Amino acid sequence: MAEPALPRMKPGVWAGLAYGLLLSAASVLAAGAGHGTYAPLVISAGPLSIHSPGVAVAGVPILWTAFGAAIEWMPRNAGNWLRAALLLYYGGTVWALVHRSESVFVTRAPAALWIVCTLWAVLYLSGQVVVWKHLNRAE
Repeated sequence: MAEPALPRMKPGVWAGLAYGLLLSAASVLAAGAGHGTYAPLVISAGPLSIHSPGVAVAGVPILWTAFGAAIEWMPRNAGNWLRAALLLYYGGTVWALVHRSESVFVTRAPAALWIVCTLWAVLYLSGQVVVWKHLNRAE
């Protein structure tokens, strides 16, 4: 007997997963085995980063896959709900940056760290532009 076919994943889900995995990998590189900065990880994971770095690393791909799926499968009138969810994520990110028990920023770091952080920032901001463009186009 043939197995039932699994539903096909829409491109936005795969894009969200790829975006989350890339952000997570770049954030781990920026952390530099504890000698770098956790700021990219805290920003990528938002409120999930309050628990621990491990939760944040695992949560980033899940978070952005969920946003990608929500954008793909949202009804026409649900865009405001997703915008509100993104704004809550941004607010939680600011809260997480302010309330971390250890400092997430470094003042002296090797040049390679700044290169990684710059690449992370370009990736993060590009992804945010794509997310907002898809949200605005969907309505």
